[in-house]
Amino acid sequence: MERGKRIQAINGEIPLPEAIIQHIQSFLDGKQAAQTSVLSKSWYNAWLTRPNVDLDERNFPTIDAKSLIPDEFLIFAKKTMERYRNFNLKIESFRLWMRSTRPGSIALANELILGALKMDVNGIDLELDPPNMSFVLPDQVLEFQSLIRLSVSGCKIDPPVGGKVNCLGLKSLTLSTVRIGDDLVWDIISSCPLIENLVLSICEGMIEVRKLNFVRKVTKMLTLRSPSIEFDKRNAGSVIAAPIKVSEFIN
Repeated sequence: MERGKRIQAINGEIPLPEAIIQHIQSFLDGKQAAQTSVLSKSWYNAWLTRPNVDLDERNFPTIDAKSLIPDEFLIFAKKTMERYRNFNLKIESFRLWMRSTRPGSIALANELILGALKMDVNGIDLELDPPNMSFVLPDQVLEFQSLIRLSVSGCKIDPPVGGKVNCLGLKSLTLSTVRIGDDLVWDIISSCPLIENLVLSICEGMIEVRKLNFVRKVTKMLTLRSPSIEFDKRNAGSVIAAPIKVSEFIN
């Protein structure tokens, strides 16, 4: 901008670049970001195409936790993903919160997650409430090379059918109240050399944490919280928030 040049208001509004509006919206949750769309047409358009998608079923009216998926949420979620697909928009961050007890919830969660992957998502936050171990995280998530951040809560995580974890760009992994085995945890860590932050909280199926010195080499922060895991503090070199048993090391 030229020095001394004034910014003129248009229809009483001082225009902001769409990127700045979307940056502001990125600090808000889905409901708050949606509320900014009434400020002006530019804020509405920015909200429609923002790179941070937040689908939270709690923002929609419901009768009870076991009834059908609320029509408002179902329509909103499907139309949102359809809009991004039709306009070839990129999703940087995808957050999904759903009740797992409703008929059709597992199928819808799968559809939405796979849709986000097709739009080159960088970060996924998935939370199912209550935890439902009959829902298995889609294989494609652990095979997605562009994924940088993954946070999963309330489901089961199995090894990919092809047997290969391929999240080469993954830097942050948070697993909370999930069912996952030791071997898959270490397969993820060894296959994702860029991991900096690792949080394991109440991971059912993990018996012991092995090869901790290898983890320490590739992570800047390691937080482990699981009441079922014992821990020998003498072998800890990172931030540890609970007991872990270390039975094997790699030199």
